[in-house]
Amino acid sequence: MQQFLGFLLTSIKKMHHLDNITVRPALPEDAAGIAFVHIQGWQESYKGIVDQGYLDSLTQDREARSQRWRKLILEQDENSIILVAKLANEVVGFCSAGPIKEDSASKGELYAIYLLDEFKGIGAGKMLWDKSLEFLTDKKLVPFEVIMLEENVTARKFYEKQGCKFIGELTGKIGGREYKEVRYRFG
Repeated sequence: MQQFLGFLLTSIKKMHHLDNITVRPALPEDAAGIAFVHIQGWQESYKGIVDQGYLDSLTQDREARSQRWRKLILEQDENSIILVAKLANEVVGFCSAGPIKEDSASKGELYAIYLLDEFKGIGAGKMLWDKSLEFLTDKKLVPFEVIMLEENVTARKFYEKQGCKFIGELTGKIGGREYKEVRYRFG
């Protein structure tokens, strides 16, 4: 699958457009693809940031993660959304958004945007952002927040480019270790 995706990415980059990538609400049959991108996205995005042993362990729960995503898709309410970016019927990215999960002045939260590395920097993340923003705006969940690891410079630059403003730091636990996180707000 990765060789096929690599071939398609090369073709897309040569054409300099995203006509072959579609973004739509996730369906239960997308759960395995979302789980793959979630795991691979963590391993690619957080290499050198998060403990490598933890990142390596993620592949062991692929089926359980797929089942969790399927359940989330089936049980989401009208104020939450899970979107997938697809190329040639394969999930290459996803995002999820909805009401903020903790006490805050914000109304909504962009919980995650993940893309396979091959699809970063060509506009697929912006497509997911735009659809999430449209949803959160329609549901009156703006302003909204997004939280990421402090050392994830690529993500920070992406959100800053979209107009998000840094509003604070916090500490989160991943695999039993503490990591600095940053909080951004849009709107």
